[in-house]
Amino acid sequence: MAADETMREKWQALGVKEVREVWARNFEAEISNLMLSVGAAGGARAIVALDTEFPGFLYETPRTGGKEAKYGALRNNVDKLSPIQLGIAVAGAEGAVRGVWCFNMCFDVDVDLHTEESVNFLRRAGINFVRHKKEGISSVDFGRRLRCPLLVGPLAPLWLTFSGDYDLGYLLKVLTIGTQLPGAVALFDGMVSGYMPRRFDLQDMLTQGSLESLGTKFGIRRHGSAHTAGSDALLTLELYLKAREENVWLSSGEWAPWSADASGMWNYNTWDSVWSSEASDWNSNTWRTPSHTSEQNHGFNDPRTSQAAWLW
Repeated sequence: MAADETMREKWQALGVKEVREVWARNFEAEISNLMLSVGAAGGARAIVALDTEFPGFLYETPRTGGKEAKYGALRNNVDKLSPIQLGIAVAGAEGAVRGVWCFNMCFDVDVDLHTEESVNFLRRAGINFVRHKKEGISSVDFGRRLRCPLLVGPLAPLWLTFSGDYDLGYLLKVLTIGTQLPGAVALFDGMVSGYMPRRFDLQDMLTQGSLESLGTKFGIRRHGSAHTAGSDALLTLELYLKAREENVWLSSGEWAPWSADASGMWNYNTWDSVWSSEASDWNSNTWRTPSHTSEQNHGFNDPRTSQAAWLW
């Protein structure tokens, strides 16, 4: 009991919507705080929103062609490039935000592949590449610490993205310590499902508009700077919670991963039925999220979105 109270007090001391900037020097402390936050949010019942910032596109995504061709562009880009930031925001099933982190990765613009246009865009958004070179987190250290049963595997929380194919690709690269992505989209699907069996892409339901414009439409105040991973992850999380609160999906008759019971508590229901009926084995290669139907549009005037397109 005393240990539980200590953990609760430690979590309550965190700035819930303050984006916590994480570098190599405070990585161990903050990754522990992230685990504490997910546990306090209910573990498997938590919601974890993900956003990444990455250095552009070396390979153009085909505007036509099948999903394998589009996945091939994603695979080539992710295999050749490295993430610059990974943002994670955590909430409980009841909708209370529990914390936000921006993990700043080791990235050297003098060595690591990138496009000048994207790097200049991220500089204008406030990303400090000098500091990333000197103080960034090792992707190997990050990947080893992320492979935790609280975050991935059969008891993982619901992972939430907005137009998140590349976010999932870069997360998978970190989790597998730089291993190249699978050669086929079905294998990629299965591999992601093994790590994150419950996941949901918000743009599958909110198909019109960018993350920024939808946040404005729903009256959500941004914390931090646009096009930085922690701020975008939090906006994704709060947009999902707001849309759920207003029954955006239920009122339109669409499938939704949550619903409220008679007491007002939000529960997995249709999500669990999809999960249990389509993949009894957490490492199944057949389980899929709802199909993607629209082009990626993560933000206005972002040169990186010109090459990105939905895979499914």
